[in-house]
Amino acid sequence: MAEPQLQQKIISIVLLGDFNPAIFHPQWLAYNELVSRESADVAKKLSCQSEFSAFEIDGMHYQVDQQRFGLTTKDESQVPILLDTVKGILTLLEHTPLQAVGLNHDFRYSMPDVESWHRLGHSLAPKDLWNTLLTDPGMAGVIIKGSRPDVSAASVDIRVHPIMDGKHGVFIGINQHYRFDELDPTAIAQRNQRVLNILNNDWSAFCKYALHAADKILRAGKLPEIDRDR
Repeated sequence: MAEPQLQQKIISIVLLGDFNPAIFHPQWLAYNELVSRESADVAKKLSCQSEFSAFEIDGMHYQVDQQRFGLTTKDESQVPILLDTVKGILTLLEHTPLQAVGLNHDFRYSMPDVESWHRLGHSLAPKDLWNTLLTDPGMAGVIIKGSRPDVSAASVDIRVHPIMDGKHGVFIGINQHYRFDELDPTAIAQRNQRVLNILNNDWSAFCKYALHAADKILRAGKLPEIDRDR
């Protein structure tokens, strides 16, 4: 039986807190040896202003506003560099107040055929109820929130929705979210060290979990195996 095909994977780390977008510039990263001078010189600058900064260096997209820092890549070979870059920025900005951190994997798959595409939707959003309310109901998206017992994250959110691209596309987004209580008296530097510990201790396991979760969700689109003993 044909298998779902991975079309794209997007990996990102997002920090929420109080940031100064003006300092986030390719040359600032080069000065602090987080990227090479050569890479900084050829960076694709989308915007570098006081309230918003966005640019691309070596296949990684930086986007910073006053409440959010995000570093994203579509190139899986760049993930170790992405992780090291976020750690380096946290070390440089040890006095930046942080409120939350999100680890993210987004997947885009194409299902083998329209039948398996519909079967996945029917499995995730059964139509018994909807058929009594609507004609030809279809899943536009589901969001499931929960937690994992083996990590300190506040929540894990999983989103699934169809991609109307004519190729039976499916989007699966997995976010592992850590939140820090604003009333927590922990010093800012200690809170930032906690984020570093999360990246050091949880990132690898999260990547494996995200792949496992996506695979398990996709299996809902498969036909049940025939019992060969019957």
